[in-house]
Amino acid sequence: MAVSQAPRWSISTVSARGFKSFGTEWSKARLGSQRLVGIVGPNGSGKSNLLEAVLFAAGCPASAMRAKTLRELTTSDDPNTVRCQLSLL
Repeated sequence: MAVSQAPRWSISTVSARGFKSFGTEWSKARLGSQRLVGIVGPNGSGKSNLLEAVLFAAGCPASAMRAKTLRELTTSDDPNTVRCQLSLL
């Protein structure tokens, strides 16, 4: 009996603004391979924030992303404004 596999999807670029450490200006992270198996970098470089941006765009709740509320996931110059934007390509 053949086992059916779920369709694969890949992400080539993550663009973010106002999400965690990405700041209020657009930031892009280009992922160079469709077979990406890991993200490496020094401490504090945003590896976890990049993964959490993908989870957020996929609809995961804040509690799945080291946060209690959505407000904790945003970065804003204005404390009265809670806004972030993410784009996955």
